[in-house]
Amino acid sequence: MSVASIAGVASPLFFGAVYAVSIGDNLAAPFPGLSFLIASLVLLAAALLGWSVARKAGLAEARGQTP
Repeated sequence: MSVASIAGVASPLFFGAVYAVSIGDNLAAPFPGLSFLIASLVLLAAALLGWSVARKAGLAEARGQTP
């Protein structure tokens, strides 16, 4: 089982629950876009991680080392 298939099953459950909680009754400040905010933060974290790994690999390659 790959990470993508696990994410494909878990993500709709997680983000659906977050959306349901964010539009529920008796909220001081309802925020229906909370699931989109969480998704954008996860995407930002993935981009930063990819940038960091690519930068380290580029520096190692410039020095003649294997990453």
